[in-house]
Amino acid sequence: MMKIPNLLCEVVDHRGGVHGPFKNLERAAAFARSRWPDQEQDEDRTGKGWDIQIVGAR
Repeated sequence: MMKIPNLLCEVVDHRGGVHGPFKNLERAAAFARSRWPDQEQDEDRTGKGWDIQIVGAR
């Protein structure tokens, strides 16, 4: 069985600001949901919400 590496993630807000890094996806998502409760994840980055990007592994 292949081990999944620990990922480093950042949250990109609706204005393009970068927040983080976070040690895993769950922490990044929890940060975004608590910081912007009225927004949802915007995978296409259309400016209507936040998104998570992977920046490395540790």
